[in-house]
Amino acid sequence: MKVDIPLIAILLLLAVTLLLFVVDVFPYPFGILILLILLAARIMTLSGKKY
Repeated sequence: MKVDIPLIAILLLLAVTLLLFVVDVFPYPFGILILLILLAARIMTLSGKKY
């Protein structure tokens, strides 16, 4: 099984952003839309690759 570092980084950033939003550090979850778009693009790229 191959570990995809960019996918893990995007998921980690998304989790941290959501956590900071929930604990009221960020009044608005900055970049959540961008992170979700990056996550979808990375998953689509990985699903198109043939290993």
